[in-house]
Amino acid sequence: MHPRIQEVLAHLDASDAEFKRAVAAVPPELRDRRPGPNRWSVQEVVEHVSLVEGRVSAMLIDELNRVREAGLKADKDTSPVLPTFDVARVIDRSHPLVAGEATLPRGDVDAETGTKTFDQHRQALRNAVLAADGLALGEVALPHRIFGQLNLYQWIVFAGSHEARHAGQVREIAESL
Repeated sequence: MHPRIQEVLAHLDASDAEFKRAVAAVPPELRDRRPGPNRWSVQEVVEHVSLVEGRVSAMLIDELNRVREAGLKADKDTSPVLPTFDVARVIDRSHPLVAGEATLPRGDVDAETGTKTFDQHRQALRNAVLAADGLALGEVALPHRIFGQLNLYQWIVFAGSHEARHAGQVREIAESL
């Protein structure tokens, strides 16, 4: 496996484990309770993370399939990917980031269902990333509405960082409850 693919998949796995630990630490009977007005419940955070993962995964899967079929050249670069993306900016909860309308929780998904849906999206993304192993994903970029142009490696890092950001939010909610 190409070292850059190993790196971004390890980031996804670590972020996923962190998020799941944070959610599991909140008793199920409290997951639908909002800690205050205009604040999301754990259930709503899980729904949002699942919605974002679904959108990001679908976009990346389409693009990864497209570049693989187009014959994108092999990646000769083995330098680390994480330092090329401002993970700290995504994770920093002191700076609010406003979710787009399409990824706002509607409150119609319980935390367990949201987690299962998220897991399906994440597995599909992992499969697409593995299928693109060895391709120069750093040479293909797509726009992000907040972070600007991100190459495909950076998009994968963003997906994990977004989940880590919301692990922090879930811990904040748990402290408030």
